[in-house]
Amino acid sequence: MSDVNDIITLVLDDEKLKNSSSFSGKVYGDEPILRPASALSRPAVQQVQRKSNIPGKIMEMRDLPYRSGIYWQSRERIFYEQAKFMEDYEDDCPYTGNFTMYYPTYGSMTSDQLRGYFTWRTAVRKGEFNDAPVSFIFLYIYELLNGVGVGTPEEGFGKLKAVGEHYGGEPVVRSYLRRWIKDYVIYNKLPPELLDDEDTEFDRLTAVMSEREKYGDDELFDAIMRLSAYNIGKSKFYSAFPEDYRTVACGTYRRLADHCDAHNKKTLSEKYFGCRVRTSYYMFRSAVFYEHSGRRSFVYDVGDYQRYECVNGMWYADMIQGSRKSSKELGELMRAVDHLMRERYDFRHRLGGCRATKLETDIIEKQIDGIFERRKREEAAKIEIDVSKLNGIRQAADITREKLIVEEETDTAEETAVTTPEPVTGDDTVPDELPLDAAEYGFLRCLLHGGDINAAAAKAGKLPSIIADSINEKLFDIFADTVIDISGGGFEIIEDYTDELKGLIKE
Repeated sequence: MSDVNDIITLVLDDEKLKNSSSFSGKVYGDEPILRPASALSRPAVQQVQRKSNIPGKIMEMRDLPYRSGIYWQSRERIFYEQAKFMEDYEDDCPYTGNFTMYYPTYGSMTSDQLRGYFTWRTAVRKGEFNDAPVSFIFLYIYELLNGVGVGTPEEGFGKLKAVGEHYGGEPVVRSYLRRWIKDYVIYNKLPPELLDDEDTEFDRLTAVMSEREKYGDDELFDAIMRLSAYNIGKSKFYSAFPEDYRTVACGTYRRLADHCDAHNKKTLSEKYFGCRVRTSYYMFRSAVFYEHSGRRSFVYDVGDYQRYECVNGMWYADMIQGSRKSSKELGELMRAVDHLMRERYDFRHRLGGCRATKLETDIIEKQIDGIFERRKREEAAKIEIDVSKLNGIRQAADITREKLIVEEETDTAEETAVTTPEPVTGDDTVPDELPLDAAEYGFLRCLLHGGDINAAAAKAGKLPSIIADSINEKLFDIFADTVIDISGGGFEIIEDYTDELKGLIKE
């Protein structure tokens, strides 16, 4: 301690230090660590501006944080108080310079910029939407979000929409404004009908994808096209074969979704678009917004698929989380459909690079096979009749009938009776697992166990080929393939499905 005292004594005895500016002309005393805002010194730039020709309202606005004791409050609170103070202010001093700033507030602007902003705002309020720096536009949006310059929430909504109509050409304005308008509607409990259709449409389309069994291929394919990152509408193959592509695309999605339901934790729709969960929600994110409405509690539903909750001022959203845009993975699947169909159809414009998995590829190829099988059956079922030859056919039939001998008819009938298979007996009750009627079930039972399929068809009053086609159509959803082969002119159960069918159809 004595060493410290010695050093102090040496310093005080030094004549040069005594005469220096560090000691002369100053008296030091006790000062409080914290001082009120009114006692704080103003920024030097404000001292200069007081001497220039600046409107008193702007000068008062600048002093507001110090006079009202909110200098230490948040930027959002200070902005809100200043905005309410300047709510009815008008000016006539255009600003010709540039002004670019993230999250602009009055405190970040020079007096010339402030006067230019209020001049531009005066014109906008009169319906004159002149060109302005982007930061002016954002500052005006902040005012509207905070309820500054509007009488009712409905009026504020209209003014926000007007900003979008006149300045939405700026991508950054359009991007932020779309979300903020949605938040404005929810925050002020305006009717959901005012919300952007694009946002609610995403929920509707994903519902179609998720609940695919409730919708036909028309609705499902519309959802696929609008949610796929791959632009199906611009595909040359789709333009040439729209119905075939639609059939394969919908069939592929349905079969793949069935597989995910059976084997995965997430559904296919959840994999592509995200899950619906309840999370914290930040109202007016990235905007300068002050919560001045107090701690409220209410629930706001946006259709059947979005819900927002305000709990003592804290916000939560119950909705599908994620980008809420088109799916890249769905796009890859649709591109794979396009690629494999071009290969199978020998389309002259090929599409390179298929990223489909083996499972996806197998499903797509089976759907394509189904189209070719159905087309083959349709071609085989076509009967062409030349009307001009009907008279000749009738005449030939009359001559043939006259030449027939009764004895020959009898012999033929006996011979036929000998070679006709014995009828299959048994229970004709159709099992619940098979979507067949009694005639189709009886025909298939005869074909499986060696019965008389012609007699079964005659009993039903139908041609055997018609019954076989009908069976193939109805069992396609179960086996994803044709079960009766008619390509050789006869009727034969495909070997791969014989045992399974015999397990369902007893002799």
